[in-house]
Amino acid sequence: MASSSFVSWDISFTIWWEPRNPNVIKMCTGDPRFVNDEGGRPGLWITFSSSPRSRYYNPAYFNRLARALADAGQPGPPLVS
Repeated sequence: MASSSFVSWDISFTIWWEPRNPNVIKMCTGDPRFVNDEGGRPGLWITFSSSPRSRYYNPAYFNRLARALADAGQPGPPLVS
């Protein structure tokens, strides 16, 4: 049986929200170690939605990212309950 692995890095990431799609916030790491198979498009992309009908529904993470946008003085969606 293989042993467990653990790696910890300090990495940057980008958060963005667009008013034309107000129920979605996206987050992407900017780490060049994480690229697609061709070596381009860096980052790990994660989507969070405030819509219960979305497969990306996660109101807790959506609110965390909405608060981060607000703390940075950026426009963003209202928090969801």
